[in-house]
Amino acid sequence: RGKLAWYSASLVSQLESDAYRGSPRRTAAFADYEIRGDQVTVGAGLRYDRFSSGASRPEFPRISTNPGFNPAEPSAGFVRDRSHHRVTPRIYAAFQATPAIRVSGAAGSTAQIPDLAVVYAGVNTDLSVTNAANQTFGTDLGLERATFAQLSGHFDLLPGFAIDGTVWSRSDADLVVAEIGDEFDPLRQVPAAIRRYRNSGSASGKGLDLRASHHF
Repeated sequence: RGKLAWYSASLVSQLESDAYRGSPRRTAAFADYEIRGDQVTVGAGLRYDRFSSGASRPEFPRISTNPGFNPAEPSAGFVRDRSHHRVTPRIYAAFQATPAIRVSGAAGSTAQIPDLAVVYAGVNTDLSVTNAANQTFGTDLGLERATFAQLSGHFDLLPGFAIDGTVWSRSDADLVVAEIGDEFDPLRQVPAAIRRYRNSGSASGKGLDLRASHHF
């Protein structure tokens, strides 16, 4: 459980101001099982992650200027962020083929909570006191995730001299990016362009790492 507070504003203008207090929660549980032999090691793991920002926010970034606003209950009509969870597995193995050659491999996935600064961004900022073109509003962001696989080899070429190599692949999904989209403005009764943080980004990569080392 965490507590955080943030306040940012200029002295002469409310443009791009931001202020909030948050109580995020995170839970994780994991298990790992490994079998070891003289030449072979095999293992598998499983992890469960759960995250909740604890925030409530208006569906559209209007608070005091939203039709039907009640000063006695300013958060009426706010939508509470949901809890997000993910299960991520992994497997790995290593084989000592000869006294000089060792081969290993691993595959699985990982999960990461988003940056809390973008989750709470603009959560209490009314569109009427800021610049919609420069202000980015947070949303109910979920966990980012990555899937990976790698195969490695170690070769003792000469006494004290070794060569290591790894072939790997990784793909990321649900990355947090800022996007501009049209949303219905309940005050003006027309669509408005709003910049928001969303889990819509992705990335991928493949590579080969090589290393030669000598121990004196």
